Amino acid sequence: MRAKQIMSMKDEIQVLHNGVPVWLTAVNEQKETARIYKTDHPEEEQDVSLYNLIEQ
Repeated sequence: MRAKQIMSMKDEIQVLHNGVPVWLTAVNEQKETARIYKTDHPEEEQDVSLYNLIEQ
């Protein structure tokens, strides 16, 4: 739920995956995953577990 809130916010919320800043592009609640990309590599999207994301 929080991942969806972050995506819809106007303010930039820093989210980390394995210590690396990422952008969230989609959330799959059923699979408990998020579609992300590293801020410095937007062409490399990947699906990750929501439990591996940390909000700063």
